[in-house]
Amino acid sequence: MITLLLHLLHLLRLSRGAAALATAAVLPAVCGTAPPAATAAGGRVTALVGGRVMPSPEVAVIPDGVVLIEDATITAVGARGAVRVPPGARIIDCSGGTVTAGFWNSHVHFTGADFRAADTAPAESLAAALRAMLTSYGVVHVVDTGSYLPNTLALRRRIESGEVPGPSILTAGSGFAPAGGSPYYILPAKIPELTRPEDAGLVEAELSRGGDIVKLFTGSWATPSSIVVMPVDVVRAAVEVGHRRRKLVFAHPSNSPGARAAIEGGVDVLAHTFPTSLDGSRWDRALPAMMKERGMALIPTLKLWPYELKRRGFRPSLSSSSSATGWRRHAPSQSCVGSSSSGPTSAT
Repeated sequence: MITLLLHLLHLLRLSRGAAALATAAVLPAVCGTAPPAATAAGGRVTALVGGRVMPSPEVAVIPDGVVLIEDATITAVGARGAVRVPPGARIIDCSGGTVTAGFWNSHVHFTGADFRAADTAPAESLAAALRAMLTSYGVVHVVDTGSYLPNTLALRRRIESGEVPGPSILTAGSGFAPAGGSPYYILPAKIPELTRPEDAGLVEAELSRGGDIVKLFTGSWATPSSIVVMPVDVVRAAVEVGHRRRKLVFAHPSNSPGARAAIEGGVDVLAHTFPTSLDGSRWDRALPAMMKERGMALIPTLKLWPYELKRRGFRPSLSSSSSATGWRRHAPSQSCVGSSSSGPTSAT
């Protein structure tokens, strides 16, 4: 099975705006600055020189490296003695610093007030919201696991055009709930519901409108005290549509039965852990092994749970005993960073 990161990179439509962000928002943050200069050929080249360069998690660290950036494109990465800096390049001394590739946040939501009317909102306000939520922390690629699709597509278009500096975006659109399970916390709005396997045509339609991934609420908080679980045959039908279109399928599980429905239905990524069941019982410890066997990935969102537990009246101690400690110990081999944020965040 292809790793989640490579699959996301395959899905991602890289843009000039996103490439510029990777260099402008992440790399110079740890280095000194110098006035820009044009090369002899007339193009603008920036050289990040002397830092500890970390190109990717799979590649060895370069202790004394050089990164060349021409306009908005990284053109060379290597050791100082192996990369030639062209005459007239803007040189940024990164000695004593670390230069890293931009980060992914695999669970965000563009639903906050700052992102409304993204097609007409002032570019400056959108850029400020993206900085507060993502780019000031070095995040240059995101997976939006639930938002109003036309609005998020408008935001992406403005980023890709270069008008708004921001991350590359993969989006699920609104996602799909089980019958009678549209989340209570978005009322009066409702999301599409999948009642039977034949309803998977709704998934096809959402992808045709521009969705990049599929999001299923395999366990959904229909009320503050009830979770509706999506039947496995419905999950499987929706997953088949996504995979036929070469799209990843994410699941919001809410409880152990919701997670089991996602696993047995063939979902690729569990978008949350969950701290406990409605009755306060521990989550099913068999789930991580099932995920590992199937090659599923996990976005833990562990920092979300102290807030959620307190809001629902559970003991704060359950956050560590039921979620953080257990999921960290048993986590599947592929884990991704995701904050489940829709506004300013620490991106952890």
